[in-house]
Amino acid sequence: MTLKALFSAARAWIVGPHAVGVMRGLYSDIERDKALDVLAQNGLAAHYYLPAVGVADRELAAACRELAGCGYLIVDRYGDLQGKVAAARPTSDEIAQERRAAFRIVKLADTE
Repeated sequence: MTLKALFSAARAWIVGPHAVGVMRGLYSDIERDKALDVLAQNGLAAHYYLPAVGVADRELAAACRELAGCGYLIVDRYGDLQGKVAAARPTSDEIAQERRAAFRIVKLADTE
């Protein structure tokens, strides 16, 4: 048994299976950040693929997510990528641009 497996088994025994899932999530966040750092150090960047963005049909959106989760890229009849690609670590300018794109002016009715 490896040290990692032994540690996981001990943690599961001490804190229970639910907490192990929470810890696994925290551990994977740390590993993801390390991997993103390695990419950045080598001039690369990671992006999320969100294939169901803009799809109103629930069945179609679920199918897009399912296939994307298996590694497929979904394209339309013209060969254009379906959905959206988002940076794993967006810059503050990219975040501001996304917020501005989602901003809507709402006209309130007169209260008189």
